[in-house]
Amino acid sequence: MAKTELHLFFFPFMSPGHLIPMVDIARLVAAHGVKVSIATTPRNISRFQNILIRDQDDSDLHINIHKLEFPFSEANLPETCESLDSLPTRLHSYNFSKATMMLQPQGDELVRQHRPDAIVSDMNLPWTADVADKYGIPRIIFHGTCCFSLSVSAVSAQHNPNANNTNSVSYTQPFLLPGLPDPVYVTKSQMPGRFFGNTGLEEFFAKFIDAETKTYGTVANTFCELEPKYVDCYAKITGKKNNYS
Repeated sequence: MAKTELHLFFFPFMSPGHLIPMVDIARLVAAHGVKVSIATTPRNISRFQNILIRDQDDSDLHINIHKLEFPFSEANLPETCESLDSLPTRLHSYNFSKATMMLQPQGDELVRQHRPDAIVSDMNLPWTADVADKYGIPRIIFHGTCCFSLSVSAVSAQHNPNANNTNSVSYTQPFLLPGLPDPVYVTKSQMPGRFFGNTGLEEFFAKFIDAETKTYGTVANTFCELEPKYVDCYAKITGKKNNYS
């Protein structure tokens, strides 16, 4: 009987800080003999295509690339804005997030056609959770950051004085986040939600959080030897054993 090849589909977010590490992880996975596909927009493909060509020439490492057409006009964005770093102003963030959500039908069709064994998606593309659920395949989310940052963010969300409408702590007074391996202090002005003011992004942030609860596991941009305490800490916080770094 022929051996079935494992196939992973990667959906990176359109921003260099997310795209570059996810492509690197996809290359590492492909180097272990896994069939890998990456789906993103044309201008984002141009940022890493030469690297994949070099990999193929040097080590016969092949990664499939699938093109997603970015809905500029539907989201009222200039035609050059396929990445977060190309937005004219921060006020275009809402339109950009709206455009990324419009990619769902194209992503759905790719998954329907190719039926990968799992999806590896950036957390900022929450619609991939619905696609994975529709076709009964695992969705693994990718964070472009380390487990320390993820642990601090998760605990901050759980113990957010802004969300509790408490005035007992001033915006500039540091307070201790509980349950972390080391003492970590933050202020109310650094808490989740403060970064989305006047952008309309709160609704998208809520979708990210909801989609994360449905995920099979997490890929963090780190390695165990760098921060073993926080790799374990994040696994305990999420209650998931399927975390990879």
